[in-house]
Amino acid sequence: MRLAQWLKDQDVSVPAFQERIGVRSRNTVYRYLRGEQVPEPKVMRRIIAATAGAVTANDFYDEAAA
Repeated sequence: MRLAQWLKDQDVSVPAFQERIGVRSRNTVYRYLRGEQVPEPKVMRRIIAATAGAVTANDFYDEAAA
């Protein structure tokens, strides 16, 4: 599941999620959402934990590019 869809489905705001995963910049989370940046491994683990596994590392990679 894409992070943007999870946030929408769970009604979680970007600022709230940013705080939950311990990212300093809100813009970083927006870059994740737009597919402009892939989270580093430690942040990826926090995202997976915060979403109870609904969002995984594979969700950050564009299938069309493979």
